[in-house]
Amino acid sequence: MKISTHTPRVGCGCAANYNEIEATFEFTDIDGNLVRGIHSRATVLELLESLGDAMIEQFHHTRNKPVSWMNGIIDTSKPINIIIRSTSASE
Repeated sequence: MKISTHTPRVGCGCAANYNEIEATFEFTDIDGNLVRGIHSRATVLELLESLGDAMIEQFHHTRNKPVSWMNGIIDTSKPINIIIRSTSASE
């Protein structure tokens, strides 16, 4: 089993008094490979709005074609794990 990782840590550049929020995610792609990643934004709303787009990116070439562009390379018959927390919780 191949494990692919994707870590687009994108900050807001803000000088606010709060911590960035990050989501670590893990799913199985349509070829049976485990894909893990981290995605971060300044607020929960920004994170949730952009997380879906980030997760369906073409992380790597797959032998099988996605059934739907809306699922990207995610095999939706397998669990999709997402943990959302403050970045300070992971330090």
